Amino acid sequence: MSSPNKSSRQVLCFQDLLNIEGSRSSQRNSRHHHGQNDDDSEDDGQNAVATAFFELANAEAISYRISPALEIVIHQDVSACGQHTGGIVWETSYLLLNYLRATGHSCQRLLEVGAGCGLVGLGCHKMGTKLATKEVIITETNEVMKNLTENWRRNYPSSSKETSGTDDVDDDDDDNNNKESSDPKLRICELDWTRYREDCKKVKIKKHSVDTIVGTDVVFATSLVEPLLQTMRYLAHDDTVAYLCLQERCKDSHKLLLDKAGSYDFKIEDISEEYAALPECKWGKDLECCLLKFTIENKSETTKKARKGKRKRSKESD
Repeated sequence: MSSPNKSSRQVLCFQDLLNIEGSRSSQRNSRHHHGQNDDDSEDDGQNAVATAFFELANAEAISYRISPALEIVIHQDVSACGQHTGGIVWETSYLLLNYLRATGHSCQRLLEVGAGCGLVGLGCHKMGTKLATKEVIITETNEVMKNLTENWRRNYPSSSKETSGTDDVDDDDDDNNNKESSDPKLRICELDWTRYREDCKKVKIKKHSVDTIVGTDVVFATSLVEPLLQTMRYLAHDDTVAYLCLQERCKDSHKLLLDKAGSYDFKIEDISEEYAALPECKWGKDLECCLLKFTIENKSETTKKARKGKRKRSKESD
């Protein structure tokens, strides 16, 4: 994704801008009418995707429409692009949110790692009934918390004012470590993967307590791959499902993730073809996005025994 232009001040709606299927169809019909082939049409489709995301990246704010009456508005911190990666909404965030929305995955207690601007986590909370979410925990490191917290406040003005007592964000305010709306289903927490135990204890996130973990473009440095896996394993229980939607930002980091996942009991499935079959997500293939599904491969002995006993009792009752 190209670096955003600081002079841009518009709010762009993702769904309005990325009308890829419609544009491809009209382009294909036009090409056929003028005797041109499908290869040219495919190139036009890829160019349309790239152009749309260039415009989104250059917007001061973007919106994501959940329903005709409900949308999320996310402000991008373009000034922070040279300091960290959490200042703009990356392509994979739109893709993962579209995928979860289209499939209606039952998320229960969901936690987002490396949330950046907060689109995925806030979107999952807004779609709580559709995704069967009971709680959404949005996490980031301290340096990204200011913009993330401001986006939460903009989308939940009443509950955020009730919690914080002010519209101003104080960088030195310890309460920024655990922003909680009046609705207990949503929390914004500081979580650094290199000190995940301390941070989880501070914000009262218990070990093995999360049902669904989501993350987008969180694999970009080899030094952070194992801390990420350690954090995910700490949060996950035997039946947790994690979805990481990624572009290969760093080849070595991506390979390390695949190589080391098994050491933390994770089984990885590349389910990119699954998202590519959805009309809402097909554009992700043009951007070479991959969607990885993590499940626990080595179930705990306690869980194994419990399930074995349950099956035995079931057979005896039959």
